[in-house]
Amino acid sequence: MNLIVRRGIQDPVIQLGDGAMTKNPAQKYILLAMECRQKAAQACRSVDRKAWLKLAKDWDKLTRGADLRRTFQTISEANCSSADEP
Repeated sequence: MNLIVRRGIQDPVIQLGDGAMTKNPAQKYILLAMECRQKAAQACRSVDRKAWLKLAKDWDKLTRGADLRRTFQTISEANCSSADEP
């Protein structure tokens, strides 16, 4: 993960293997959760390990929410397009 600093704020930018950035929030959250788990594995102190694992769980929750939002949007779009047909 790379960090981009804009106006004093660090924004995470997720780059996939081919260097392309993803706009799919669920993919970003999965990668961020993976990074938190890696940091937890490297942490020396138990309190740090627990904090990283909690962050990973929070990213996992956001992943599920993003997936649900995407599913509902797809269903909604399908219902709207079928309602337009005579």
